Parts: sequence; structure tokens; C-alpha cells
Amino acid sequence: MINKKIIYLISIIILFFSFKIFANLNIKLPFSSGEKFYLTQGYDTGTHINKDTYALDLSQNGCDAYGKKVVAVADGIIRKAGNLEKTYGFFVDVSHGDFIGRYAHLKEFIVNKDDLVKQGQVLGYIGNTGLKISSGACPEYPGTHLHFRATKILENGTEVAYKPEPISGYTNLMAGNWYTSDNHLAKIESPVVSEEKKQGWFSKLWSNLKQVFRKTGD
Repeated sequence: MINKKIIYLISIIILFFSFKIFANLNIKLPFSSGEKFYLTQGYDTGTHINKDTYALDLSQNGCDAYGKKVVAVADGIIRKAGNLEKTYGFFVDVSHGDFIGRYAHLKEFIVNKDDLVKQGQVLGYIGNTGLKISSGACPEYPGTHLHFRATKILENGTEVAYKPEPISGYTNLMAGNWYTSDNHLAKIESPVVSEEKKQGWFSKLWSNLKQVFRKTGD
């Protein structure tokens, strides 16, 4: 008879890698479904170096992007939310399982550290805070755009650039092209919810699995 601890360990490994694979295949663009954004600066160009090698700068015509919703590309948990005045301005960092997403140059953010967020949940609004490199397209709010980057932390603790693809089905994103989001706004429940509802599908599955093995071990 197979040792129950071995079965338990194998189940956890399968669940872990299934979660990572599913999360990677399900990344969506960081703006609302149906919205079209223009990629002004893409991978490994200009200021997009080092951790920002695979960053995306996204905007719209004129000042159209200013104040538009910025939404989570996948489920995750807020790592940081703050202001880096000389660089990213108002920003939000979200741990999305296999990678960390940074949403920067926001007008404002509406989440806090350690918040659990769903894919499509509003994190903040597009602005022009931080370092501004203006093309003159939006005189009223110079430099309006969303800067989105993805990084991952290696086993030695080094944070490195991570290519966030496919994203809404797109690969090899290039500056000068328009991209349409399929990231539907998340339905957020009332702030007063049970602990069970606060958990994501993976956490609930993990809890249920532990209960099953406790019962079989009795």
C-alpha cells in the first residue's frame, strides 16, 4: 500500500504546478475588457532595461487614457503600494504567483498591502506621476501612460525581468501597435465576507485536501 504521506506530497506538487501553469496561460492586459491601448514603448528599448526589460508602456490618443481603470492581470496579493516620486510615481506591486507585476505612474491607487485581488479587479487609475517623458500628445497631463512590468525572484533572491506572455492571447508585443483587452472587471463582494470566501480557489482546494487526508489518517 502506498504511504499516505507520499500520496499527500505528490498531490501538493501537482496542484502547485497546475496553479503556476494555469496562472501563466491566463494573464490578461491591465485594462478593462474592450479597451484598446497603444504600446508606446516595448521590450528592451529606451528606459526598459534591467528589471524593466520586459516592461510595457501603454496609452491612448491625446489624454484619453488619463483616469482610466488599471486592473489586475491575474489573481494575486498586494506586496507594495506607494509613491516613488522620482521614478514610478504612484505604483502598486502585485504578487501573481509565478511573477510580480508592477503598475506604475498611476493617478491614484485604491488597494493596500496584503490585500487579496482578483483578475480584473481595479487597482487604481492611469495618471502621469513620477518621471515624465512627454511626447506632447497630452498637454494637460504630460506623460500620461500606464507602465506595466513583470519580474520574478530567483532562488538566490535576485529579482529579474520576466516576459509576461501570452497576455490576452498576444505574444511578441511591439511598440506602435494597438492591443485590445479581454480582462473583464471582477465582481467584488461586500467587504464583510467569511474567511472561506476570502480564500482563492487554490487555497480552498488546499484546505479541502488537507481535511481529506486527516480523515483518511484517523
